[in-house]
Amino acid sequence: MRSLSNYLFLTIAAALTVPSAFSATDAVLKAPPVSKNCPMVFSVEQRSDGKTLPAEKNAKGPARGVHITVQDPKDQKLHSAEVVLHGLSPKGRVLPAGSQSGDELTKNFHLVRDEHSDQPITADLWMHNIAAVRSVSITAIEYTDGTRWQESKNSSCIATPNRVMHVSGAH
Repeated sequence: MRSLSNYLFLTIAAALTVPSAFSATDAVLKAPPVSKNCPMVFSVEQRSDGKTLPAEKNAKGPARGVHITVQDPKDQKLHSAEVVLHGLSPKGRVLPAGSQSGDELTKNFHLVRDEHSDQPITADLWMHNIAAVRSVSITAIEYTDGTRWQESKNSSCIATPNRVMHVSGAH
């Protein structure tokens, strides 16, 4: 019993004297990306398929998605939108504070509004093999009159999904 207490004492003493690789001062909270001079109003809500997939060699992995709504506040008629979904890969990672993860996955979508509708552009966007949706950006908008808005250094449209994940039960 004495050797166990000596072992515990030495283990705790060593842990207290060795400086930690990370401390509270190393933590960095990154603000989510924000829009600049975006001509659109758009919202993004999280979605999940709620399925458990078998561990097979060719399994697609969990799907994550968002519901997006895009509208023009000036009531200009939107024809289409080019949208990019940004997500994180599901593999585990440990990063030193302040470093960038190279694990971002992206998927492009081309959304077209029904020409007979006065409603905003809405869509459910899905992506497989991602752990989380980080943000959604609009890279281009085309109006029914033929004019076009393009993302630039001075004008960007980025939204971060709300963190509420709706779950429904089986019927």
